[in-house]
Amino acid sequence: MVPESSVGTAGLSRRTLGTLVLKKLVDEKWSAFGRAWIAVHLEEAKPALLLAQRCGCTERHANFMLRGERKPSLKAKHALDAEFISD
Repeated sequence: MVPESSVGTAGLSRRTLGTLVLKKLVDEKWSAFGRAWIAVHLEEAKPALLLAQRCGCTERHANFMLRGERKPSLKAKHALDAEFISD
């Protein structure tokens, strides 16, 4: 017998749960910089983590920049420019 708490989630793998995160990205409010960054990195499950690695800040600060609660740093703007140039 299967416990009730796991009913319906047994078929979901971590890969499937990762795609659910991408669907939630559409619902959140993003700054112009955040929308541009996410448009370039749409396949990434954690765009803030990638931005943090590229510009040398914390993931929390990268989330603030993507949501527009902080202005994007110059390093973050350069990271976005580098993505456009490399594509």
